[in-house]
Amino acid sequence: MKKVLIIMLLCSACLGACRKKNILPQADEKTGSISGTVSPIGSASTVIILRDGDPVDKIQQTVPDANTGRFSFSRLKPGTYAVMGEPVTGYMPTANQAIEIKAEQESAVALFFSTDLITTPDIPISFKSGFSTRAQYKNQTLTIVKFRSEGKYGQLGYKAFELTIQLDAVTGTGKYVCDAVSKSLIRYVSAYDGTIGFKTWGSKTANGTSTVIITTFDPENKKVSGTFKGSLPAIAGTKGTVIITEGAFDVGYQ
Repeated sequence: MKKVLIIMLLCSACLGACRKKNILPQADEKTGSISGTVSPIGSASTVIILRDGDPVDKIQQTVPDANTGRFSFSRLKPGTYAVMGEPVTGYMPTANQAIEIKAEQESAVALFFSTDLITTPDIPISFKSGFSTRAQYKNQTLTIVKFRSEGKYGQLGYKAFELTIQLDAVTGTGKYVCDAVSKSLIRYVSAYDGTIGFKTWGSKTANGTSTVIITTFDPENKKVSGTFKGSLPAIAGTKGTVIITEGAFDVGYQ
């Protein structure tokens, strides 16, 4: 999943619309190179580059030196390249860097990663506005999805956020608990430009607990409304705890 997100984010890497099919230089073509360092040493597992306008199958990647953090790419055709690193667990990403490559020149770049996410474990997120909402009700399972995005999909700066509420044995109004032992759940996923993958938080973890209260359930008109709140601990390497605030829904369902 993480590698797929790398490709999706990098394919949009810079500004052009041209789709050239071959980035390998010809024998007599002059090329350039990129060299740089990852800091702190060991904070990134992979460094990836993609030239502006090239298709995603032309992505190049390398592993930084474990002792020095250094990396390099050679025999690069001239152009603008997006450079990004995949941080290891415990580090936050930096923004993609655009590097201009000229023939017979070496360009230098430094990638820095921080541990800010670890030092701010509580992540309050308001669901009062800004999210689109859709719902489905099937076999007494109610699924509500809230989605929000920033920027233009396929371009640098794009961000996506999705909250999924899945309630089991829904037959009317009432209170539904989402925790590690219940069949109901709440899951929150974010994908940021530069994070190289999804970050996920959920109620079905140790210490995860959330509550959904359905205040209106109208099968005849297929409408449901209610509120939700709680805390969602991190899942699978993600850090921090998402604190749900101002959670509400009022939506028709399929």
